[in-house]
Amino acid sequence: MPEPLCETDPVAVTSGTGRQPTRADVQICWEDVVAGRRTRTEASRWADPWVQANFAGEEPVLQALLYLHAIDLGVNAGDVPQHQEGPDVEYVASNADIAAALGRWLCELAVYDRDPDGWTRRHSKAMIRDYGARHGADRARSFGAKLVAAGHLTPGDVLDALR
Repeated sequence: MPEPLCETDPVAVTSGTGRQPTRADVQICWEDVVAGRRTRTEASRWADPWVQANFAGEEPVLQALLYLHAIDLGVNAGDVPQHQEGPDVEYVASNADIAAALGRWLCELAVYDRDPDGWTRRHSKAMIRDYGARHGADRARSFGAKLVAAGHLTPGDVLDALR
């Protein structure tokens, strides 16, 4: 079994192992933040290389990496969330929010494991609906066509998502 990617130096992790993080790696990092063994900034920096490199693993792991990458967002004087660090930072997510999000992610993994294809189809359809609500039906259809071309959905799934 490979060693978990727990180092706080993302360059060492990326170049030292040549592998992408697993669910276990992500869970360890997240639990470390909840338990106070790792700072939010360390977790964000740990997730950064894979977020920036367009992580190609399981979608739930990507979602967790995105969450960890944003875990240190705080509100600055202009009310714009930015990566911040320090004892006086007003973070966007509270410590309780972070612990609850970990619990939701673990539950979502169980749902995914029961039916990965169904989970991916539901997730992709929800993305199309959300995209359509923000950008309009024409752009959502175009986005849906890309998901069809990638094999994530059928044309009928896209039509269903836009109803």
